[in-house]
Amino acid sequence: MAKTFDNYWEVAGAGGVAISLVHAKDKVNKSEVFIDGEVNKYVGAGFVGTGISLWDITRSDTFTPAWMIHFGVPLGTHPKHPVYFLGEGRLFFDNIDDVSNNYQFWGGVRVRF
Repeated sequence: MAKTFDNYWEVAGAGGVAISLVHAKDKVNKSEVFIDGEVNKYVGAGFVGTGISLWDITRSDTFTPAWMIHFGVPLGTHPKHPVYFLGEGRLFFDNIDDVSNNYQFWGGVRVRF
């Protein structure tokens, strides 16, 4: 869900499930439920943004907040429902000083309805 303002700023919230593809015995290999809050600025045809993610909200032993940054690049010119390629990264606050083993990034598609 997102609310875009006349000055090209946007406030958004989202929730979802991250499916774990990890199979190592020394890693957490469970899927996680998360909630995101973000602020985006539309520049040109795309956007950049940042926010806070609450990661793995259903388990107290692996729950952690995370800082997220992302960008969106338009994939078309549909005037009513724009489609963006989304690149996003997160830095988890749990063990934040170990960035080499404490981050996540991905890409996807975002459609504005």
